[in-house]
Amino acid sequence: MSDESLSPDREPNRGARWGRLTWSTLEPLAYLAFCAFCVGYAAHGFFASRAQQLGYALAAQTHLPLTDLRHSLPQVRWSAPLDDVFIHLDFARSWAQGAPLQWFPGSGYSSGATSWLYPPLLSLGFLSGASEYSIGLWVDAIAVAGTLTFVWLARAWFRELPRIASYALPLLVAVQGVLGWSLFSGMELALYLAIFGLSSQYLVQLASGQLVASKRLSLVLLLLVLTRPESLLLVLACAAWLWGSRRIARARGAATRALQPGQLAWLIFPALSITVLRSLLNLWHTGAVADAGALVKLEALHPFLTKAEAGANILRNIGYQFARITYLHSADRAYHGWVLWVLVLTAWLNRRTRARALLLSFLSIVWVLTVAQNEYVRYQNDRYTMPAYVWLLLTAALGLAALLDWSRGLRPTVTPVDVSEPAENSGTRVRLVAPLRRLALALLSLGLLAALVGFQLPRLREQRWFFGRACRNIAEQQIRAGQLLGTLSPAQRPRVFLGDAGAIPLFSHLPAIDGIGLGGTAGLPLARAYRLGVGATIELLQRLPPTKRPNWLALYPSWWDVLPVYFGHPVSELRIDGNVICGAPSKVLYRADFSSLDRTPSPLQLLQDERIVATLDLGDVLSETEHDYQLSSAHSGYVIAKLLPDPSDPYVELFDAGRLTFANSYASFRFKGLRIPPSSRLIVRVAPTEKGQVRLDTAGQRGVPVDVARSEGWSDVSLALPPQGIAPSTRLELHSPGSELIAYHLWLVTKTPGSSARR
Repeated sequence: MSDESLSPDREPNRGARWGRLTWSTLEPLAYLAFCAFCVGYAAHGFFASRAQQLGYALAAQTHLPLTDLRHSLPQVRWSAPLDDVFIHLDFARSWAQGAPLQWFPGSGYSSGATSWLYPPLLSLGFLSGASEYSIGLWVDAIAVAGTLTFVWLARAWFRELPRIASYALPLLVAVQGVLGWSLFSGMELALYLAIFGLSSQYLVQLASGQLVASKRLSLVLLLLVLTRPESLLLVLACAAWLWGSRRIARARGAATRALQPGQLAWLIFPALSITVLRSLLNLWHTGAVADAGALVKLEALHPFLTKAEAGANILRNIGYQFARITYLHSADRAYHGWVLWVLVLTAWLNRRTRARALLLSFLSIVWVLTVAQNEYVRYQNDRYTMPAYVWLLLTAALGLAALLDWSRGLRPTVTPVDVSEPAENSGTRVRLVAPLRRLALALLSLGLLAALVGFQLPRLREQRWFFGRACRNIAEQQIRAGQLLGTLSPAQRPRVFLGDAGAIPLFSHLPAIDGIGLGGTAGLPLARAYRLGVGATIELLQRLPPTKRPNWLALYPSWWDVLPVYFGHPVSELRIDGNVICGAPSKVLYRADFSSLDRTPSPLQLLQDERIVATLDLGDVLSETEHDYQLSSAHSGYVIAKLLPDPSDPYVELFDAGRLTFANSYASFRFKGLRIPPSSRLIVRVAPTEKGQVRLDTAGQRGVPVDVARSEGWSDVSLALPPQGIAPSTRLELHSPGSELIAYHLWLVTKTPGSSARR
């Protein structure tokens, strides 16, 4: 060992190196501790608000009259601010009971299980012995752990940048009220962001046009799709980004390896494969490729909107999301929200942060465009927009890193002094401009961060209160309804029809039918029917055997039109004051009587020598699909339901639903594979309140209009078919010239063979 190495002047350098080594070891732990503090602070605020509001609910329960059944129900110690959380828990309990992808065991496959990853994770809580009353602790634990994982792993976006800027991300997450509301609500957002955090180091490489460890990235992207199926568009966006960045780099002459087809295949294939598998399962079990949630919510799948109208709604939803982010969620006042966009723009301008910021912004735009197709994007506290909002917050944190990076690049410069100057000015002159710029940029970044945090604090207080109040609403309405129904005697064989009420089957332990279609029931396409109208839903219930039909209803009366009026007898009403989240203030429990569905409509004008060869039940989506029923206009075909005396027995009521065809429009259909013989006719069941006309066109031949008289009950109209008969699969068109028409049932009847000879 040389004497130089032991000289005193080497000790300060050794101490500095030791200090840097110690700091580089301890600093990641300090960052993790800071993340834990921020996440814990945010979670505590929301959970404390929930506990306070549930305490108020308990106090209100103890002051109910002793005759009120709710007085003796178990205390609700945990609730979620969204009923959709309990739908996840329903599927999770089915996973734990060995019935995956079923709303409850025995209900059959359901395409309403939006997430294929979150319910299995929740099921671990049930498998560990948790009940519906204690599972909330597991839900909260996943939310906190997922949020902490995200802010910890997302630090990879700040690699090779000023490390101090990464501390802005957990701080921003902690004070964002609307984001905290969604993260700790019990929905899958926290898990989704945790998986996104796992992909951070790979996406940072992707931002610069690299694709290292593509197989690992493809597996992480697969997990994103399993958590939220719409993430497939993000996978395609990542592939498009990689392809585009490589082409730009080669055009500029930068050294880059050629993009191999196998790289893109590995990136896309797993996520695309699981999406195809999901679609095939949906098609096999439900008859539709799309999930139940998509059938119920997507603008493009709305049965009564034109493409132009659906597109206009999507554009409005896009503007709505950006406006809410700017004018509400990012600040307490509209103009304060522009601080977020200033930081985003700053991240775009810096050379070292530009690629990462542009990729995050690109993913945000893709997500906003994706969820803009969901007509419910304006509801549920904007939870659908939150992934895009998080990526914008991450981009804003990169904007702070850009400012600090610019300040770090400004170093004091030393210039020689002109020898002609006086001796007292000889030597060197240090320019003070650079240090002042560094200080100004550092203060600017600190000021922008303080503004973004400070402007959000009023929103944080509002969202905490909203979170607690929403939990109380769900507890006092949905959970109480489930508890009340759970007190029914098993001898009554209770079966519940409900809508927007995942908590009811969870707490009642009763078989249920979800009228919205998110729960599968005997393969009935309830989601498609719900979008058409209540009458279409009732038509599907008519297909069930009487022993399988619901004998209880738990509904918002305003949502279900004539259903509770025709088939329900009110028993109890769970009304909440100060409703902020439930579909209506009152959830009403009814005893159900669907006996009027036992009678199948039959034509009144069927002659003795005629027989029915085909039936089209309008309003029944399965019957309409069988006969390829189509409408000439999107603004036509609304489903109308009626319960009127049966013409064969006026003391018994007969239900039927039909389609409304507006004046000068028409509906077309065909009897597939059926050759319509000569001397056939079509009988149309109507119940017109005003007189009108109906015409049947066949194979390009214009029919003769037939007058339809006003009627107080069911009546039939006979329409002649061409005497020479019609070839198989020929389309028939039912027109309503000059007036609207509601057709409920169609029967194709023909002469019985040999009937003419007998006469």
